Amino acid sequence: MAKQERHYRTVLALYAIRNEEELCAGYETALRVKRMPAGFDLDPWRFFTGARFCKEDYEHLRQTLGDSRAFCIGWAIAKDELRYCSSPAHAIADLF
Repeated sequence: MAKQERHYRTVLALYAIRNEEELCAGYETALRVKRMPAGFDLDPWRFFTGARFCKEDYEHLRQTLGDSRAFCIGWAIAKDELRYCSSPAHAIADLF
C-alpha cells in the first residue's frame, strides 16, 4: 500500500490577524478532542503566522465538519503538531 503524499501550506500574517478567533477555536477544539491542554505562549496571531498545516487534512476537515476555513485550518495545525509529537524519531531528534 502506497503512503499518502502530504502537501503543506503556511498561514500568512494578515490571515492570522483577521481570523485569530476562529483559528484559536479550531486549534483548541482539536486539542480538547485529544484531551490535551491548549494554550499559547505567544499572541495567537504570532503563533499562527507561518504555522504549517497539511492540505489533505484541511480538506478532509472542511468536508467532514463543514465549519469555516479558519476553524479547519486551526484544527489541521493542531493535528499536524500532534502527529509530529507522537513520532518517536521526531521526539528523539528534538532532544539533540
